[in-house]
Amino acid sequence: QDVEFEALIASVAEKDSQIEKLQKEVSSSSSSEDIHTIKNLQMKLKQLESEKNRNLERIDEVEFQLEETESKLKDLEVEIAKNDGFELEKLQLELKNALTEKDLVETKLNKQIDSIRKLRNHAVEEFELKLKERDDQIAALEKELLDLKQKIDDDDIFDEVGLDGNQVSNTTKDELEYKIQALEA
Repeated sequence: QDVEFEALIASVAEKDSQIEKLQKEVSSSSSSEDIHTIKNLQMKLKQLESEKNRNLERIDEVEFQLEETESKLKDLEVEIAKNDGFELEKLQLELKNALTEKDLVETKLNKQIDSIRKLRNHAVEEFELKLKERDDQIAALEKELLDLKQKIDDDDIFDEVGLDGNQVSNTTKDELEYKIQALEA
């Protein structure tokens, strides 16, 4: 529309200059040919004036359309700005909600991690306690075994005579050695 508008203005300016030129030619001539030329020029002048009026009307139409278009554009820009503002507020709210949810999840996970650490530490302490008890039991059994071996080696009483003075059978002796070996393992 701007291009058409500028073209019409240029056309009007050209017609104005042609009219001025023709008027100068009319005023400078005075013969019968000049009268004929004057009539032709006056006819051209009327044609140019009517064309000028048509162009001016078209310019007015284009200016009116341009104003309407600019008004619609401003209304559209206002509407877009409102929509953008609404979308921005919506996005900000979603971001705020997401950050809140992230904080809640992070807090929950940290609590779970702490709970798992406590459980693990408790399990480790229990395991270490059981290991220490086992180590103590093993040490006590080893000591008892050494004591029993020492006693067996020192006292040959079990070789042939029992505590009551009777002969000990080989089975009992074998059973004792088996128990001692089981304790050593």
